[in-house]
Amino acid sequence: MKIFIELPTWLGDATMATPAIENLCLAYPHAKLTLFGSFVATRLFLHHPLVEKIVVDQSKQKGFRYIHLYRYAKAMGSFELALSFRRNFTTQFLLFFIDAKQKYRYQRYTAQEIHQVIRYNDFINRLLPLQTTPDKLKIYIDIPAPIQHSKPLLGINAGATYGNAKRWYPKEFAACATALASRYDIILLVRQAKKRWWTILSLFFTPKASKTTKT
Repeated sequence: MKIFIELPTWLGDATMATPAIENLCLAYPHAKLTLFGSFVATRLFLHHPLVEKIVVDQSKQKGFRYIHLYRYAKAMGSFELALSFRRNFTTQFLLFFIDAKQKYRYQRYTAQEIHQVIRYNDFINRLLPLQTTPDKLKIYIDIPAPIQHSKPLLGINAGATYGNAKRWYPKEFAACATALASRYDIILLVRQAKKRWWTILSLFFTPKASKTTKT
């Protein structure tokens, strides 16, 4: 069974949707999932065992958004089930052009103050229908091999690259690493998009260090 899922845009919301998606997978254990959403939301599912395809939505950056949403929809093939954890007009437009036998768009079923995890799971329960309860948040990760070290490990995440009043500059991270390098083996934690931090930081301190793109 092929299932299309549009994820919530924000990282926190996408994380809160994971129990509902797990319950969907339990109901259809042989499903092949195609996930569509923002870069940060889709990263959560890189190692999910049932995910066949991930499509990052870049329509906002490509001019007239709805033309590109139409192209996305037509390029993804056909599905038995298509659902979205979003409920705006853009989602309605996308689902209209998705080739699927059944299509569902997220909605709230109660005005009662309840956790978003429960709301997402209620959505899955009602559309299928199922009688499930949300379990813990779940993210599948690819655990790297243990790092060999002779001293305690210290990870440094050279964070934000914007906001001059809030962020540390590269030389400050470098000074911190240099000061602690005699007591710790230093690991630089960088995202793929921030590999330039490794180049910048390496100019400021000389102790042998490792780098990883795992966070």
